[in-house]
Amino acid sequence: MEELRRLELKVGLLTLGTLLLLLGSITWGRGWQLGIRTQEVVLHFPSGAGIEVGAPVLVNGVQKGSVRYIELRDGIVVLTARLDADVELRRDAHARILLQELTGGRKVELFPGTAAEPLPRGQPIPGATAPDVGELVANLANFGEQLQRLSLRLDTTATALNAVLTPATQRNLATAIEELTLLAQQLRSLAEGSRASVEESAENIALLSRRLRTLLEQNSPAIDRTLASLERLTRQAETTLGNADSLLVQLQRSSATLEELLSALRSRKTLAGRLLQDEQLALQVDSTVTQLRDFLHQIQRYGVNVNVRLGTRP
Repeated sequence: MEELRRLELKVGLLTLGTLLLLLGSITWGRGWQLGIRTQEVVLHFPSGAGIEVGAPVLVNGVQKGSVRYIELRDGIVVLTARLDADVELRRDAHARILLQELTGGRKVELFPGTAAEPLPRGQPIPGATAPDVGELVANLANFGEQLQRLSLRLDTTATALNAVLTPATQRNLATAIEELTLLAQQLRSLAEGSRASVEESAENIALLSRRLRTLLEQNSPAIDRTLASLERLTRQAETTLGNADSLLVQLQRSSATLEELLSALRSRKTLAGRLLQDEQLALQVDSTVTQLRDFLHQIQRYGVNVNVRLGTRP
């Protein structure tokens, strides 16, 4: 009886140990951690790349959590991961989904960032997906096709060059290269021979510039006085032009008055006009003036004899 109880106890202990081992394996496989403070973060990826719930989350190469939930929202893969509370995330934190080396599964590599500001609570962390083996093979195949097309083009180009580079063409190219070499040598010789002349011309130009500057500095007061005189002459000329304009206006007015006077003289309405236009009246006036002159002459010569009778009639 005691042996049976011992056997049952052993079987129970073995079963309990197996269950504990199985539970520990599941916990380790899922990345669950008991008795440790944790925090949840949200990561956004353009593609899940085969990531699964329970995939490990590594921070700088050290496992610090696991993936808890996977959702698809508006074409974006949203991962909710649980991390240890001691992981400090910054505003520039980012993540990548990578391939695990041994198991062949997927893992999340989280880079906490180096910014001074911490990551606001609830703000998602942007992520990227690394290409898997299939994508790498496809890219290599595409690269091989591009290399094949490039080799065909190089072959075509080489054939065309062989067709163009005939012996005659090669001789012409050699001749052209020799002529270019000779021309370069001549240009170098010309430049070396003209260097002294160029330097002398530059020195002369610099000397002339200094002399002009000195001349301007010495004659600056005279130039200023000349400019001031020109300014005064300009003002005087403006005043003279203004006076000339006034004189012209007065001449125009005098001309108008003279025209009115001449018009009055040409008409017969005034005495002067009648004297100028009527010859008979002019003769009469001339005769009257002559008689008056004679009368005055007689008065001056003989005097005036006045016989005045007052109060009675003759």
